[in-house]
Amino acid sequence: MKKNEEKEEGILILSLSDKRLKKVTQVLSNETAVKIVEKLLERSMSSTELAEALDMPLTTVKYNLDALVEAELIRVKYSGFSKKGREVKYYAPVKRVLVLMPEKKESEVIAFLKKTFIAILIFMLSIPIGLTLQQFLVNLSLGGGEHEVVLLGKSFLFWWLIGIVFALFTYILIDTAIGLRRKQTKTSNE
Repeated sequence: MKKNEEKEEGILILSLSDKRLKKVTQVLSNETAVKIVEKLLERSMSSTELAEALDMPLTTVKYNLDALVEAELIRVKYSGFSKKGREVKYYAPVKRVLVLMPEKKESEVIAFLKKTFIAILIFMLSIPIGLTLQQFLVNLSLGGGEHEVVLLGKSFLFWWLIGIVFALFTYILIDTAIGLRRKQTKTSNE
């Protein structure tokens, strides 16, 4: 992946006082601009291809493309040459999540999003982890082999809570290992 593409991916966080927010909201409130972005999600296209695909005047498409590029919602993916030898730009959407926030530091918002993602991930994994642990204990108590799923006399809620505890414990271990690895890398780089 090219460095400029890596820079464009990820999260764009705009506070309510950010000057870019006005550009983004103006462009996204324009129905033509939204149609152009939707079309570009299918594949990279030139302004002429977009005008033909959307059955719009080329000047309208070019105006909206310029606004979308300025708002950093699309980019020029590559350039080519037409049969007449003119440079032709091909556009593509920028791959990133757009987050609007009140006046907070960007680092605080990123930390909040990470915590939220981790909580959702732990919640989603807790059910299969709990049921897998339950089945492992059944197989262990019955001497291995394939057996029917048996709930060991406990409720689904019990195994779900066991799954949450196990998922949290696994997350803490992984997070600690990553933290130690970063510390080692930082120490070795100094």
